[in-house]
Amino acid sequence: MFVCYRERDETLVHHVPLDKLLVETDGPWPFSGLFQHVKTSPLLLQEVTKKIASLKRMPLEEVIQQLNVNTISLYSG
Repeated sequence: MFVCYRERDETLVHHVPLDKLLVETDGPWPFSGLFQHVKTSPLLLQEVTKKIASLKRMPLEEVIQQLNVNTISLYSG
C-alpha cells in the first residue's frame, strides 16, 4: 500500500523489474493519508496494482498478468 503514497516506495518500483515484484497490503496496518480508516484487505491490491502500472507506464492488464505469474512462481516453489 505504501507505494500508493510514499515517494520512497514509488522510487523502488522504478528500480525493481516487474518480474521481481510481489504485492501485498501490509495488513493489518493503520494507514494514513488516502487509506486512513480503511480496513486492510486483499481488495486494496487493486489500488497497489493500478499504482504500479502507472509508475511503470504499462497497461494495467499486463502488470496484473505478470504479478500473477510472480505469485504463482513463489508459491509453487
